[in-house]
Amino acid sequence: VLPPTHRFVARLHERLPSFRVRDLSGHLTALRSIKGPGEVALLRKAVAATIAGQRAAARTIRPGVAEGAVDGAVYAAFRAAGAEGIAFPSIVGSGVNATTLHYVHDVCGLTCGELVVVDVGARYGYYCGDLTRTYPANGRFDDRQRAIYDLVLEAHDRAAEAIRPGATVFELRKIAYGVMQASDLRDANGERLGRYFIHGLGHPPRLDAHDPGSDEAPLEPGMVITNEPGIYIPDEALGVRIENDFLVTESGAENLSGELPVTAKEVLDLMEV
Repeated sequence: VLPPTHRFVARLHERLPSFRVRDLSGHLTALRSIKGPGEVALLRKAVAATIAGQRAAARTIRPGVAEGAVDGAVYAAFRAAGAEGIAFPSIVGSGVNATTLHYVHDVCGLTCGELVVVDVGARYGYYCGDLTRTYPANGRFDDRQRAIYDLVLEAHDRAAEAIRPGATVFELRKIAYGVMQASDLRDANGERLGRYFIHGLGHPPRLDAHDPGSDEAPLEPGMVITNEPGIYIPDEALGVRIENDFLVTESGAENLSGELPVTAKEVLDLMEV
């Protein structure tokens, strides 16, 4: 049995033999890529709600607390901020779970000495926020964790400086990767850390958290992308990701999530609020 859409097309063919079906997905993708003022306003509200979720996560994270409890605090903050719900299943990964990119089980407890990757997004007016911060479960980075965190932040900041019309996400990733490769930090085998940056630099968070788009398409004013470098070392049960949402402007880019603290010290201060 044909699905309803196919039956509808068949009836149109019967009445209008010249009728043709065309794939307009490419045109729709282009229309979704450039955001107008009203859409940007909704994105700002989605990002603001997501920031509220991150602040709630920071206040909740402590040794002995369950990943799921952090997830619940994030969701409650989203709803209190006016969001309809989540843009994607929240990721709260502690310890080795922080090295799994799309860990969504959120069933383990937080252990002293672990890092916790919190990757969450609120949906507001059908538009999506998407922000990641990495927190030490006990409120303190050890020397190794702090060094990796600062390296990921440097990669994030160098890529952020290069976001502008004409650049591509692929080029931005090369910048972040280059920062990691140039670092003096190594793994247990003496290898450089670029190999542990195992995903793209970002994606367009719009009507879907991962809206259609190409890493090789030149950026244009009105586009929105995430900037989310990360280093994930399973042998050390150590994962760090930092993610912000950027609006491409005529002269560069605006960090829509700039109000959310990002340096290691700021993150620790956020946990003490």
